[in-house]
Formats: sequence, structure tokens, C-alpha cells
Amino acid sequence: METKTKARAIAFALLVALAPFLGAKEFIRDGAGILTQVQKDALSAKLESISLTFPTDVFIVTAKSFSEYGYDTEDAAEKALRTIPFDDRRGCLLLFIAVKDRTYDLDAVGLGQEFFSHSARNRLEESFLSDFSSGDWNTGLLDFTECASTILMNHDAEACAEKKKQIAIMFAIALIVSIIISFALYRKEMKKLDNVALAHDADRYASGSLALSRSRDTYTHSTTRTIHHNENSSSGGGSRSHSHHSGHF
Repeated sequence: METKTKARAIAFALLVALAPFLGAKEFIRDGAGILTQVQKDALSAKLESISLTFPTDVFIVTAKSFSEYGYDTEDAAEKALRTIPFDDRRGCLLLFIAVKDRTYDLDAVGLGQEFFSHSARNRLEESFLSDFSSGDWNTGLLDFTECASTILMNHDAEACAEKKKQIAIMFAIALIVSIIISFALYRKEMKKLDNVALAHDADRYASGSLALSRSRDTYTHSTTRTIHHNENSSSGGGSRSHSHHSGHF
């Protein structure tokens, strides 16, 4: 597990370096103008790397006021999704910042809700709130992006561990059921044998006027019975919905 996590971290670092050359789509819309072009490019590269490494996306949208998009910060965040390359199948996490209103909204959409739970968004809050309060936007957004990638890496590792646990439980259940079935079949066959009287001569099993002058037992063949146990599996998907986490700084 630790090896896989390290491999993920190395792959993420490589993708950060290569993202500017991979035709990155727009992951940041800085309507408030709080970032320089160099800062925006660096953040975009990290967000592009998240998109290439994990099955969901992370976006950042800034505005001078939420009124540019909606009637409050949450509504503005949902409407801001229409301005970014958001894919329903992947879901996403959007950080929306209204600079003059000093409000923000973390909008987890669709699959993004699976990766960014309420507690995960609390961690994201802690990563940027103090920086935003002091007006250090770039540091706050860098910390937010690093925290998001760490949460995704940890979620991947936890999901893998949970899957292994489920497989182990299913194997144990299958083994126990197999033992119970085998024991039940054994008992059934033994009961059949108990109902047959033991006899050394064939004429003991005959009745009526049949008379045998000579008897002999001849071994002819054996029968092997094989029982196959099949396991069925199923999978399901989720539906798109929004989960907001808003506040002030």
C-alpha cells in the first residue's frame, strides 16, 4: 500500500512538470485578478495533474462579488460551473471565491462528493483560510491544491484497503459455506449407509424362492461427484448532486 502511494506521489510530481506541455484545459478562472500569470500557470499545472491522476477534477473560480454569478455565494458557485470545462461523468470540486464579499464556497458535485466528504472539506478550509484572511491568495490556493491532491491520494489508498478487506470477508464466507455444505452432504450419505444391513453373502439380500448356488462380488467402477461454487458480483454508480460548504474569511 505504501509503495502504491509513493508511486502516485511520483507520478503526480511528473505530471505537474509536464502539464504545461499537455494542452491543459482551463482549471482556473481568475475573474477577480488576484493572481499573476506566473502564479496562475503554476496552479493550473497542478490542477491539470490532479485531473490526469485521479477520476475527478478540481477547479478554482474567483470573482470580485458573488453577484457577478448569482444571488448568494452558493448559487454563484453552481452557476460558475457553467463557465468551466466540467464533466458530469467525472464530477468535481469547485472552490469559488468572492473577494470583496470575503466569502467562499466549496461545491462538491457528483463523483466529487465521494472523494471530498464534509470532513475533507473542513481540512481544505483549514489549508487556505488564514492565508485568505491576510490577503495572501497565491499561498492559500497553493495550499488548497496540495491539500486536495493529498486527500485524493489518501482516499485511493483507503479504497484499496477496503476492497482487500471485502475480498477477504467474501473468501471467508465462501469457505465457511463450502464447509457447511460438504458436511451436510457427508451426513446425508452416511445416513443412507446406516439404513443398509451389513451382509457378507449376496443371498442375504435376496427374498422368495431365489436360490444361489454360488456368489461372487466383482468390483466394476467408481463414481466421482464434483460440486462447483460460483461467486456473483455486482457494481453500481452514483447520481449527480451538489454538496456545498461555505464560509467567510
